[in-house]
Amino acid sequence: MGIQEWDENGTLIPVPPVPGGLVRIWQMGELEAFYAGKSREVIHRGFGEPVKALDSSWLYIGLVIGGKRGNVEFEFNENSVVGSVKVVFP
Repeated sequence: MGIQEWDENGTLIPVPPVPGGLVRIWQMGELEAFYAGKSREVIHRGFGEPVKALDSSWLYIGLVIGGKRGNVEFEFNENSVVGSVKVVFP
């Protein structure tokens, strides 16, 4: 059970769902194959707010990829679509 919050009227504030891309168990190579050429909007819908966002890249940490925890960096080209996907295992 997580933290529950209520507003000033006593109504329970629903917890926002965790984006599917963060909880899915990914296979090796799957992220690179599927998200290459996708827009920032598609990445945001799938993964939510990045841990680190720069003009040219977004970083997400702690994804399960090939049975291991890793970090994923989506690098965007000048058209704001994914030009490359980097998976790193710390």
